[in-house]
Amino acid sequence: MKWALPLVAVVLAVQAPAEPVSLDADLEELCRQHDVPGMAAAVWLDGEIFAQGAGGVRKMGLSERVTVNDKFNIGSCTKSITATLAAVLVEQGVVRWDMTLAEAFPLWRASMLPEWREVTLSMLLSHTAGLPMQTSDLAPEVGLKIDYTYLPRDQRASLTRQVLRKQKPLTTPGTQHHYSNVSYAIAGHLLEVKAGGKWEDLVRKYIYQPLGMATGGFGAAAYPGRIDQPWGHSENAGKPVPVPGGSHSDNPPSIGPAATGHASTLDLLKYLVAHLQGQRAEPTAILQPASWQELHTMHFPPHQYGYGWGLGPWGVMGAGTFGHDGTNTMNYTLVRVAPARNAAVVINANFASKEAQKAVYEMLDRITARLNGPVARK
Repeated sequence: MKWALPLVAVVLAVQAPAEPVSLDADLEELCRQHDVPGMAAAVWLDGEIFAQGAGGVRKMGLSERVTVNDKFNIGSCTKSITATLAAVLVEQGVVRWDMTLAEAFPLWRASMLPEWREVTLSMLLSHTAGLPMQTSDLAPEVGLKIDYTYLPRDQRASLTRQVLRKQKPLTTPGTQHHYSNVSYAIAGHLLEVKAGGKWEDLVRKYIYQPLGMATGGFGAAAYPGRIDQPWGHSENAGKPVPVPGGSHSDNPPSIGPAATGHASTLDLLKYLVAHLQGQRAEPTAILQPASWQELHTMHFPPHQYGYGWGLGPWGVMGAGTFGHDGTNTMNYTLVRVAPARNAAVVINANFASKEAQKAVYEMLDRITARLNGPVARK
């Protein structure tokens, strides 16, 4: 209960000030230049929303405009959400960073390959467990089949059990960094098993709700057949092709803890602000200062990765900046947190082509130029 009052402060503080700088014109220009259907961005600076805006459309060829309150699929930026959930459960004594897979899944201990038994939650979250990047990279003998009709937790249970029984580590666990969606899928299942629930429900309870992220969710943001949210766009000869909303327009729930989160640009900024304030040892709604430090620390040097966060180097935004990029191949999200500058940045696009990524990074350049130069509203 000691963190109840800061919760009110955090949620209210993330409401936009009277006149944040508009980024609409920049985003419209970049959408036109790079053939991106739509983009949105928001910037936090020194305790308030400094800038925000949106440009383009929800679906290429139609007129519905993107807004800063629209939901975007954030891809691998979901990883830090799973890691943050882990930190919450560590504080509660439900799990430990050094909890092993044999301890977490005692009924599977006898059937899992010996190499996996001493792999820890820390290794899973820092990409040092020796697991493949994608489910498509798993050995044929794993025999994994993605069935969208299975409940999300059942999908993750099947994936975890099959991998631990039949997939040999790519490298000796705990020795090398190997970026892995499979690793986060297994970490998410570990958390839901030990906490007694579904990963999605746990994220809602311990992350989305305390931080006031009303738009936080999972899977495709757009309702099938509607233009109520931005549609993702696949690429054909460099051009965006709209992908209707539905279960097949995002990553499968089996790897949800790695890559199926969604939220509005402003709500995702609330999440970044919590990490920013926590790293600056300011009161936050969900974690103690030591837990924020744990998330943002390099655990296996020289690998520039914490738990769910890339640790740079991103010197342009100041020492200690951390962030991540995410894509489900149809959307692209970039997040950066700069404690030295007391700033955070979110940029979303509903297309993930190389040109779309150029647009996102050009927008980041424009934002950082303003942050590192004379700051003035206009």
